[in-house]
Amino acid sequence: MAQYPNLVEDVNELRRLFDEEYPDRYTYIPITDELLARFIYTKKTPQRALEPLSNYIDFFAEMDLRSVDIHELIEKLTFISVPINDYSRTKDGHPIMYCRVDGYQPSKIGIQTLRAIFLLSIETLQLNVEDQSGGVSFVTDCAGIGWSNWEPSVEKIMTEAFTNAIPVRLKSMIMYNINWLFKIIFKIVKPWLPKKIQNRVCFSHS
Repeated sequence: MAQYPNLVEDVNELRRLFDEEYPDRYTYIPITDELLARFIYTKKTPQRALEPLSNYIDFFAEMDLRSVDIHELIEKLTFISVPINDYSRTKDGHPIMYCRVDGYQPSKIGIQTLRAIFLLSIETLQLNVEDQSGGVSFVTDCAGIGWSNWEPSVEKIMTEAFTNAIPVRLKSMIMYNINWLFKIIFKIVKPWLPKKIQNRVCFSHS
């Protein structure tokens, strides 16, 4: 690929760095050339890709997808969607990941299932190199947000995964239909966000 003329060399170097830094590590998932290339696409250099790759492996291990019922997962993919065609993109071509807060009920969807839904959605975005490196716009409809459907531990996990583990760039985060409760919640969440991510968040009341 013209945009990544040294891709093969960078992938080999990232593998060498990983083996050197974590010689006896159980990785839970196969460390394929394709996986390593994903991190080169988004982080540009093997040195910058090493830590996110390690975090990504930890993210998988902590989730333990073997305990997730795939049929339950599919049934509950109703409150989050990923781009599947050109209508799910911004004017400048970035994919849009859409989420409805009122569709998430912790009492009905466990944290493990929610993590799996998040990971499945992100994995879909990784199928396209341009989407990985160009970035995704995350749009959230906050109507119906309340204490009953907000889980701070999940918010923290997902924020950390998106900022320094998942090999997909966050182009923008648009929150609309916000209310007074959301403003309180965002004050709690904001310290977890790196400054560059904070600058990409925008709000709308409608």
